[in-house]
Amino acid sequence: ALIALCDVEANYLLVLAYQYTDITSVTLLDAFTVPCVMLLSRVVLGTRYLRRQLAAVCICLAGLSLLVITDAFQRPMHERQPLPWLGDTLALVGAALYS
Repeated sequence: ALIALCDVEANYLLVLAYQYTDITSVTLLDAFTVPCVMLLSRVVLGTRYLRRQLAAVCICLAGLSLLVITDAFQRPMHERQPLPWLGDTLALVGAALYS
């Protein structure tokens, strides 16, 4: 039941994120699921990862961080997407719940 609740909440948050930011940001930020799954598998299952895999996760997180920073500070505000940082946050939380 907890897994179903997390899945429903993740879907809700991602759909809600579309109201605050654009579809490109939501789609790219959904990639945050992969680092979350890797962290959970390390903690719960004790999985070990190669340095190459950890480097790839760091590149992924760096790209996601740059996207959030760009949305929050450098993108001109549009009337259709009034709070892009909020949409990015909702997308990240939704992606984390998917894991």
